[in-house]
Amino acid sequence: MSYTSHLAHQLGSQGVWLSNLNRHEESLGVIQESISLYRSLVANNPTFYNSNLAYVLDSLGQCLSHLNRLSESLEVTQESLSLYEALVIENPALHRHNRDIVCRHLDECLLRLGRNTKPPDIA
Repeated sequence: MSYTSHLAHQLGSQGVWLSNLNRHEESLGVIQESISLYRSLVANNPTFYNSNLAYVLDSLGQCLSHLNRLSESLEVTQESLSLYEALVIENPALHRHNRDIVCRHLDECLLRLGRNTKPPDIA
């Protein structure tokens, strides 16, 4: 594990812990730094780091949601879901569970934004 990947992982973990302690403002910057590092790692090795990036993007979406920054939360949660959708195609057993969690987070965000998350009934 490289220094950058180790730092990205540690920052992501710290961000989640801060968020779990309801210290969402502090968590925000830490998670954003983790995302920045993972984006640079993904540029060189997407196969290895896309799942990590998807995870911290979802963490950022949750943090933004707690701060009532719902439009921003929606955007990063959709990005996370998009990454997980591709990962599920490659390895369903490994990534389906996390993809399903992100789907629930997306539904919650859409509901808070007043958008319908269910397809309309067809008569």
